[in-house]
Amino acid sequence: MNSRQYHQYRQRLRARWIDAHRPRTHPDYEGARLIEFARMWAPYGGAPEGEILVHFGMTTHRFTERLWQLIPESHCSHDEVRSLTSAYPRHRRPLGFPPFRYALGDLSREQRG
Repeated sequence: MNSRQYHQYRQRLRARWIDAHRPRTHPDYEGARLIEFARMWAPYGGAPEGEILVHFGMTTHRFTERLWQLIPESHCSHDEVRSLTSAYPRHRRPLGFPPFRYALGDLSREQRG
């Protein structure tokens, strides 16, 4: 190993050590990973659906739900929360939206006729 390779090796070791000892934004590792991923993509308007699926195995809607479950327990600053809010708006069911069972065609007896 020459001096250049050794220097690169030491840089990689140091980067791994810094990453492992960085203060987490959430008490649980997976939560911190999800928040960090969301924060990384926030300046670009949020993560693409394909990236979310590859990294977390969930849909964009589920990712956003999980993110907003984690935010209250996290140590994110107000600026970070504001950035995440603009990139990942909370999905709420609009008023008058039919319940899920109606969307699947499972109508109640009164509506069947």
